[in-house]
Amino acid sequence: MGPHEPEQRERMSSSGSPRQHFVPRARVLIYGNSGNIGDAVQTVAMARLLGGQCAGVWRDAPMTDLCEEAPFVVNGWLGRGTLRLDPNALFAGIHLGFREPDYIRWIRASRFPVGARDEHTRGLLASNGIASEIIGCATLTLPRWRGPRRGRYSIDVEPVAGTEAGTSIIPDMSWADQWKAALQRLDQLRRAELVYSRRLHVILPCLAFGTPVVFPLNEYRDLFDKSRLDLLHTLGFMYDEAVELDVAPIAERFVRFLANALRTSIEPVEVPPMPVPIVPPPGDGAAAFEESLDVRFAPDPGAQRGTAPRISALVFTKNGAGQLRECLESIRHSGFVDEIVVCVDRETIDASIDVARQYTPHVHLVPPGAPEVSGKMAAAVALCAGDFVLRLDDDEQLGGRWDRQIFELLVRFNDLSHFWVPRRWLMPGDKFIASAPWGRDLHPRIFLKDPRLLSFPSRVHEHLDIEGRSLVLYDRWIDHRVLCLTSRAEREAKCRRYLELRPDHDLSEFYLPEDRDLELLPVSEPPSAVARSGVCRFRPQVAYTPGSDIDFREGGNGANYTVGAWSHPEAWGTWTLAGDAQVWLPLNRPLHTGAKVSVVAQAFVRPGHPVCRAQVLYRGMVVADWALDTAAPFEQCIVLSAGLISADRSPAFTFRNLNARSPLELKESPDPRRLSLGLINLRLISD
Repeated sequence: MGPHEPEQRERMSSSGSPRQHFVPRARVLIYGNSGNIGDAVQTVAMARLLGGQCAGVWRDAPMTDLCEEAPFVVNGWLGRGTLRLDPNALFAGIHLGFREPDYIRWIRASRFPVGARDEHTRGLLASNGIASEIIGCATLTLPRWRGPRRGRYSIDVEPVAGTEAGTSIIPDMSWADQWKAALQRLDQLRRAELVYSRRLHVILPCLAFGTPVVFPLNEYRDLFDKSRLDLLHTLGFMYDEAVELDVAPIAERFVRFLANALRTSIEPVEVPPMPVPIVPPPGDGAAAFEESLDVRFAPDPGAQRGTAPRISALVFTKNGAGQLRECLESIRHSGFVDEIVVCVDRETIDASIDVARQYTPHVHLVPPGAPEVSGKMAAAVALCAGDFVLRLDDDEQLGGRWDRQIFELLVRFNDLSHFWVPRRWLMPGDKFIASAPWGRDLHPRIFLKDPRLLSFPSRVHEHLDIEGRSLVLYDRWIDHRVLCLTSRAEREAKCRRYLELRPDHDLSEFYLPEDRDLELLPVSEPPSAVARSGVCRFRPQVAYTPGSDIDFREGGNGANYTVGAWSHPEAWGTWTLAGDAQVWLPLNRPLHTGAKVSVVAQAFVRPGHPVCRAQVLYRGMVVADWALDTAAPFEQCIVLSAGLISADRSPAFTFRNLNARSPLELKESPDPRRLSLGLINLRLISD
């Protein structure tokens, strides 16, 4: 059996019995908001060679140790991610053009030989004492097209008469959408009569397909980083003319290198399955959740039985007949669950039972009381036959793409016990609230039905506590309709009850939004649109102690409190990027005083960018307006009155970047990040 073939590994379950753990064929790079469909094109080409189901590792995010048994086949341009010195990383067709010292250390840790994409990279490796072989790019191994051709295209060049203009630049999109777009782009290039482009991962596939391709010489002259095109020069590529080359020799060299390194035969597949992410996408506060959880392995029922896990939807209702139908219809329409279980409060006097029985035979009467309280919740979960439980209330509906196959693959590739799902608070008029705190409401609504892992809450407004590893699902959500279905008077009465039950945590601000200045988004937008709107998306879960330091340096605790437009931590601190970067400070109790915010930071100031402009906002109010003309670290203290902050349980501060610039724009380096403030330390100090 070759090292990249799937295998079943035994592990011990929490009960002490052995169970099987699935190992993917390989790990490959995948991309979050790369901005260029060429990145996904490279992964399609690599996945085609590897065959089978691969696991995906986000290029520009901290590397994970999940699925480390499988070889991590790394190709293309190595990005800005936080690296792990993984001896099981196989570098095949890489280009070094950024952070060379970091990547040299990473490459040295590998147990495999090294395949360089081009002479530029081979020389950099040789100067560091690392031998390598030039093997080109995986896209050169795509099969030659022998069928009819149609279509002429100009891709990211000045459009040529008689051609259709196109681009490789893509907006922020999910990995699944990038994968689909990459397959469509390859099909376009495969069948084309002629292509004009300056994009390497348009030109290389064209050469492999036998599609004539032109790289206009004037476009080459305007490029900032020409080292990326070194492979074209190795191939004998000519500019300003239609080129067709026989790339079979270097393609064979790539395949031979991969087969020898993995000690197995390479049998390309026609259409490779999409590599499934093994951790949440970068950003969006996902890292704060993953790092704050106690990581222990939960039972994997799918592996134990050799079948996909079953899923039960558990719905609580009390006198909710009017809204229950829409809730159950959304569940049925999603196709996500195997059964629906409805628990009806015994004090219900309306037709809820009759409505529920139209959708499921599994209807049960339960004692009165809040559904999240320990005994009631535990008894209801026990009524479910599924391996996983999806929990809803009658005033909620499923929204987004509840893809069952992706969920099953996530469970199959990871030892997961639960999933966090965003919840949108809907307002009348087909809008939802993007403002804090509604716009960042995240709940552990899908969980493994294993009593050894579950600790049920004893009070209202507490999450179910679930041991084990979790992921955040960003492609689906829950729509909470209480603000549309109930009057202000009804909600005020609800808040009075909650205040009696939880005076320390009544959450009244969620139920009475009418008096607030709110940012609303149309329901056609996903919860991820909150980030584009400049509002914090999800609420960090690690409580903050006033007076303690938030350290934004690599290895610090900054990721526990940051959401939005932040880069990855570096040794000195963390850059804020173009847009809004937020620091969110969940407190155990309000300050009951005024406060000061101490900020230690530096500004991105360069000769071509002499002034960095940024603002700090609290509750939408500008509390600091900075115009900084030095790159030296500085400390600023922002004073907030007691009338402004004393009652706030979760202060959030927005660092708004007004004129962020990238080193690439300034022609300093290939770094495309648009940088502004770099935070080093922050403290909230009560008076």
